[in-house]
Amino acid sequence: MPIFDRESGIGMTTNKKARVEALRQRLTKVQAKIDKEEAKERAAALATIHALMDEHSLTIADVRQPARKRIAANPKVAAKRKVEAKYRDPATGKTWSGRGLAPLWIRDKKRERFLIAE
Repeated sequence: MPIFDRESGIGMTTNKKARVEALRQRLTKVQAKIDKEEAKERAAALATIHALMDEHSLTIADVRQPARKRIAANPKVAAKRKVEAKYRDPATGKTWSGRGLAPLWIRDKKRERFLIAE
């Protein structure tokens, strides 16, 4: 006796092959509907594109033109510059420019003591 499956809307039979075949047929119908809808969407998109091209007097060559490339930063300017040392550890002679994370020898201390005289 066939059983009705509410989710798929397919009458279930005791034969598994028949159920699988019924699902495949349903899948084929659904895929055909999807293809038809996608074709409608593509046609609408093309109509919009053609209208915009006509409105702005654009040709295919205009559309195919590559987008402007970004201007690369000047490598000489972009390269890191060496900065003169601003602070010196009197105990070890190590120096620090004052940029970045402070070294342990100056951290939590008054920096005026470590300034390098110009």
